[in-house]
Amino acid sequence: TIFYEYMIETAKLAQEKGLKNIYVTSGYINPEPLREL
Repeated sequence: TIFYEYMIETAKLAQEKGLKNIYVTSGYINPEPLREL
């Protein structure tokens, strides 16, 4: 989905600024995107 790509991009930007990320989901994610996280 578009949200996943947006989430990854903003998480990387936040990390560059020293911020931490947390993800709250319904508990399901495909294996390939999970590996990227």
